[in-house]
Amino acid sequence: MTAVVLWIIVKVLFWIGVGAVALYFLFFTDDGRELLKWIAGIGAALGIGALIFVLIGAGIVWILYKILMMFL
Repeated sequence: MTAVVLWIIVKVLFWIGVGAVALYFLFFTDDGRELLKWIAGIGAALGIGALIFVLIGAGIVWILYKILMMFL
């Protein structure tokens, strides 16, 4: 059961990270292909391509948590 919960959490964080990268790609880059090349290159070089998106998602969740805690 714990493994299933952890897998769901990792998948949610992964898709939050993918969404954040997609939004960054759409809004903040002149040439979005350059950004994707950097992400793919770093992921391939380190062998942890999917982990990059998971870490981005975890960072966004942490930032949202900190913002929420400022108001509570």
